[in-house]
Amino acid sequence: MSRLSATKRIPKYLLKRGVFLIAVIIVIISNTFLFCKLRDIDFPFVLFNRIGYTINGENKVFDEHTIYNYFQSKPIELTEKEKRIKQIVLSRECEYVDLVYTWVNGSDPKHIDSHKKTRMSLQADDISVNRYIPSSFRDLNTLKYSLRSVRQYAPWIKNIFIITANQIPTWFDIENSENVRFISHSDYFHKKSDLPTFNSNSIESNFWNLPIEVSNCFLYLNDDIFFSRPVKQSDYFDENKNFRQSVFLTEYLMGRKAYFLDLYDQYSKAILFSNRALASIWGQDRKRSIPAHGIQVFNRKIWYKMQEEFGAGLEITSSNKFRNITDFQISHLYIQFALRYSKPIIGSDDVLYIQLNNENFDEKLEILKNSRDETNSICLNDGLEFINDDLQKKSDDTFNFLFPIKSNFEK
Repeated sequence: MSRLSATKRIPKYLLKRGVFLIAVIIVIISNTFLFCKLRDIDFPFVLFNRIGYTINGENKVFDEHTIYNYFQSKPIELTEKEKRIKQIVLSRECEYVDLVYTWVNGSDPKHIDSHKKTRMSLQADDISVNRYIPSSFRDLNTLKYSLRSVRQYAPWIKNIFIITANQIPTWFDIENSENVRFISHSDYFHKKSDLPTFNSNSIESNFWNLPIEVSNCFLYLNDDIFFSRPVKQSDYFDENKNFRQSVFLTEYLMGRKAYFLDLYDQYSKAILFSNRALASIWGQDRKRSIPAHGIQVFNRKIWYKMQEEFGAGLEITSSNKFRNITDFQISHLYIQFALRYSKPIIGSDDVLYIQLNNENFDEKLEILKNSRDETNSICLNDGLEFINDDLQKKSDDTFNFLFPIKSNFEK
């Protein structure tokens, strides 16, 4: 029997269904590909759970084996100074709690110009590189009010360190800085060639290399996070001499497999990348709790465990001047190490998250004004399309209502 006669015997309705099914598959794949291009997601990553990356100009596809081999083959080589600091930190215990901020004045013309020049020098197709999002860097004076909240609600914190790109706020009186110190990126980045950076993951990936003056036990805040009621040291570290730390987790879980919605944003992709590394190197393939986006609790000894085991991954993250799918999500990675190598106190997500936008700006400020004493902390995310003098004044008035006592280091 010829192929032609066999084809003729296939019912027409089956042929039509087959053609329709093929058309549907083509449409789904095409739309998936378009979505991935718009969202800066690697297309094969979505379909096959294999990650295609370009690192230092070299194309790599990471699966469970190659990611393990790559990370294990490249430990961080410490300088003599870094070795001495590590030895001291590992030999001492926590005696008090410090606070570390990361802050940038994204409204500074020098910062904007540096961002533009770095973006152009990379000549990248990455959407996260080629667009400048003002709300990611804009300065709404939140650092000033966050510092007030520390003095008002957490006076037991001993020293405050503010990590910046050689910037000092115009309102800060450096001559009356008390126990506040600014740390430039260039003073603690392991590789100076990673600078300038516009990637918070890059900045945080170097926390293992903080100056020796920073206590072994410290809290970490972004400048958009505020204490909103009195807190005790025992809310973050227990009152015993061992300073057992807390970790704050949400109810959300994520594993190492790539699902379509998991790849919607850079944050989720960084957690996914971290989970793949954890599954590969530790051999633990499971879903992991996502950290709360609020006050982070750190111990420097655990940071050195991260530097020893995941040094290559931290170096990759550090080298990414803009957010990249080869970023670790640093707080998430740290918590996994804390759970593995210590016995932390597991707490719930005690933070109020408020997204500012232009459509309901007054309403959100009213929620902020009435939120005092409801949670330990507030995270105020800047989602504004624009800011003007009127909106800035309303914001300042709200914060002055919440935190009326000026710090001594304010001009």
